[in-house]
Amino acid sequence: IENQAEAQIENLLEDNNYNADEQEEISKKLLFCVQELGSVQNIEGKQVYIVGAYVESGLKDIVKMFKSENPEYPLVKYYLSMWNVAERDLKAILLTQADNKGLVYQVLSVLAFLTEPIVHADIEKFRYRAKLCDEYDNGKALFTDKELVNVLVQELSECFKKPSSSRNKFENDTIELILSVVRNSLSFANQSAERAKSYSDNQNLFTKMLETYSMPGSVLDGLVYISSILDEHTIKLSSIILETFHLILSKSSVSDIFNNNSDAEV
Repeated sequence: IENQAEAQIENLLEDNNYNADEQEEISKKLLFCVQELGSVQNIEGKQVYIVGAYVESGLKDIVKMFKSENPEYPLVKYYLSMWNVAERDLKAILLTQADNKGLVYQVLSVLAFLTEPIVHADIEKFRYRAKLCDEYDNGKALFTDKELVNVLVQELSECFKKPSSSRNKFENDTIELILSVVRNSLSFANQSAERAKSYSDNQNLFTKMLETYSMPGSVLDGLVYISSILDEHTIKLSSIILETFHLILSKSSVSDIFNNNSDAEV
C-alpha cells in the first residue's frame, strides 16, 4: 500500500487546487493511521489478518480526519477508497474482532463516513471526482459479503435484546451507526445511464446486495422489526429507515424483495 500511496500523492500534488505541503501532510498522516490498523501475515503457511496493537487509535484518528476535511476536496474518502481499506482492513477487523464492541464501534464510525453519499455539487472542483465516484461505488461490493452482513445483523440483535429504557448511549449510537451504514451502502455515485458500464455494474451490485439483505433474519427483517417498535429511540431512527426503504424501492419492486427472500437459504 505504501508504494501505491506515494504514487497517488505525487499525482494529487500536481493539482493546483491544493497546497502541496498541506496535501502531503494529510496523505502521510492518513497512511500512518491505515498502517496502524493491521496487516496480512503468513502464519504456518496461511494468510492471516493480524490486528495492529494501535488499531483503535488509528481508527479514531481516521474519524477525526473525516470530521475535519473539506467536503469540496474529500481526500480522506478518496485515499481510503483507492487503497481499498474497507475490504482489506475494516472487513477483516469486523470479522475477527466481533466480540470487541469498542473496536466494532470505531470500525462502524469509519464505515459511516466512508460510505456517506457523495454530493456531486460539492466535488465539482475535485480533480479526481470521476475516479472517486468509481472507487466509492466499487467499494459497495463489501456489502454483498454474507458473513460481514451477518456481523452487522448480530450487533443489531444484541442491542435490541434490551428494552429501550435499559439501553445505554453506546448501544443506541451503535444501532444508529449500523442503520446509517446500511442506508449509505445502497447509495451509488454513478447513477446516470450515460456512463453505461458503471451504471450496469452498479445495478448488478445492487441486485447482489439486495439478495444478501433480504435473506431470512437479515437486514430487511431487522428493519421491519425495528419499524414495528414504537419508542423514543426508534422514532428518532425513522428517517434513516424510510430513506433505506426508499433507496431499495427506487431500484427494485416489492415482488423483487419477496422473491429474493423466498429463494434464499436459511
